[in-house]
Amino acid sequence: MPLDPEVAALLERQKNLPPRSTLDVAGTREMVRRAGALAGPPPVLPRVENILLPGRLAARQYWPAAGEGQPILVYFHGGRFFKGDLESHDTLCRLLAISAGCRVVAVDYRLAPEYLFPAAVEDACRAAEWALKQGVPAGLAGDSAGANLAAVAALAHRASALACQVLIYP
Repeated sequence: MPLDPEVAALLERQKNLPPRSTLDVAGTREMVRRAGALAGPPPVLPRVENILLPGRLAARQYWPAAGEGQPILVYFHGGRFFKGDLESHDTLCRLLAISAGCRVVAVDYRLAPEYLFPAAVEDACRAAEWALKQGVPAGLAGDSAGANLAAVAALAHRASALACQVLIYP
């Protein structure tokens, strides 16, 4: 069976990258940011803004349409709890806002090794609590480590009050 042409092209672009085992934390984070560009150019949205959630928790809010009252999907990026950030998942969050038709609030939770457990969990719970107080339907989502955070936050904060939960390879 032949390899899908898109997968073959992705593998071709990656073949000259250094092995992950040779990278330190900073190098790994930079590689993940650059890999985010593989998702293609970010679609234009009517409004994208960097915000602070309670506790000075940085986040980026993506609006698929103008106007208030849109449901919120809080998104936690993947990255094994030590890599990934708002930039590495920017295009993904924009596409998610468009396809889901709701605001996506991507959370820049604290990463290891600078911040030890349970820092990321505390940030996820803080973001979930904020979303549930916004007066619109709210859900939690994430990929990989972020999916784990979404699941934990849902358990900690009245999961039944959530409109949805999307766990991408938790």
